[in-house]
Amino acid sequence: MSNDQGNPSGPTAGPSMTTPGAPPPPPGQVVYAAAPAPARGGGIGSRIIVGLIGTLLLLSITANFYLGSMVAVLTSSTHEATWEAGDANQRIVIIPVSGVINDSTAGFVRQSLSSIEENPPAAIVLRVDSPGGTVGASDRIWHMLKQFKDEHNTTIVASFGGVAASGGYYVSMQCDHIMAEPTSLTGSIGVVASGFTVDKLLDKVGVTPELIASSKSDKKTQGSPFEAWTPDDRAALRQRLDVIHNRFIEIVEEGREGKLTNGVEVWATGEVFTADNAKTEGLVDSVGYLEDAIEQAKTLASISGDPLVTIIRPPRPLIAIPGINSKANIELDPQFGEQLREQAIQATQPRLEYRWAPGM
Repeated sequence: MSNDQGNPSGPTAGPSMTTPGAPPPPPGQVVYAAAPAPARGGGIGSRIIVGLIGTLLLLSITANFYLGSMVAVLTSSTHEATWEAGDANQRIVIIPVSGVINDSTAGFVRQSLSSIEENPPAAIVLRVDSPGGTVGASDRIWHMLKQFKDEHNTTIVASFGGVAASGGYYVSMQCDHIMAEPTSLTGSIGVVASGFTVDKLLDKVGVTPELIASSKSDKKTQGSPFEAWTPDDRAALRQRLDVIHNRFIEIVEEGREGKLTNGVEVWATGEVFTADNAKTEGLVDSVGYLEDAIEQAKTLASISGDPLVTIIRPPRPLIAIPGINSKANIELDPQFGEQLREQAIQATQPRLEYRWAPGM
């Protein structure tokens, strides 16, 4: 009778497996191989899928953050910040008009006045630091200030910074008092048109533009950038400028009635004045700084004590988004090419401006 004790019955279940460096198993003992451990993470393919999902999730969060910020920038409005703490029942609001006056400037003033419409202040200080700008934008700002003043009987005092010339002077003609800093330059009552022609450039590159008007509108091509301006073109443009210049004179006559030492026509030559000279000729009322203008507003508005003084600030973006709140302010429009073409055409057209621009 054979001795099978200690031997497994049946065939060997698997190859023997020993740990490296360990002593061999006793004779007759069979060691079964352990099943291999499953690969972690499901292998390379699973890790790639997980990585892609994580990347897409991160991109989605970033996109949502940017889109939310863009919406906040595009829908935000001006805000009123405290300049000097004081009695809120006797409030003075500073509205700045800075830089070249254009449609954006007019829009800012419109938003500023709209934001204080329901709770109008006792006085407004128009802080002007501008060489002027386009005729239309300057006139709209003057009109908006006139409307607000008439509707709310609000005192308005102008405070001139380094430059308050041409359109910067124009927008101040609804102010009850004009105060210029000692180093201010102001005046420049006049209007200019600037433009350029590209006819010689086109000759060099071999391009011949054809611009044809209907037989009854032969003046339609007058001042075209594709042709050299003729004396008749310049004469026609000057006639239009004279009309706009007369408008400037009328605005100054109304705003400075009884204050000018001579008629407006004497100073409506585009000449620029220093603060002291402007005061002597009645173009401004006094010389002083912003804090002096605030004190003048308190006096004219019969404000006692220490009023709350605030300043209107432009919308503050949450983050800097190229093309949205950068200085370039590039419009994200699918028709960018068409916009570029239109802007190039506009750049060659005569631009009518109430603007002081020496050396233009």
